[in-house]
Amino acid sequence: MMKLTSYANGEWHSASNSGKVLSNAVTGEEIAEISSDGHDFTMLVDYACCVGGPALRKHALHRRARHSGILPSSEAKQSLRSGFHPPDWCPCTSSSQ
Repeated sequence: MMKLTSYANGEWHSASNSGKVLSNAVTGEEIAEISSDGHDFTMLVDYACCVGGPALRKHALHRRARHSGILPSSEAKQSLRSGFHPPDWCPCTSSSQ
């Protein structure tokens, strides 16, 4: 069975233990295994705020939607047009940005 990896904190990560089995929704056949074991979720949020967010905000609305894999609602579009500002709890948020 295929063991899926995750791209996190700028690198590929494969858990060392067994994870959750993913099954084909139609046939029920087990097709892959994935696990978040070993991920530091605080570091994941930091990376998203400090690296991923700024990189994504450099792009226009339609390119952002394509990268994120979603089609934003009209409310989200307005938010993106007016400029997104990271939340106060984001570790990269400072008065210098």
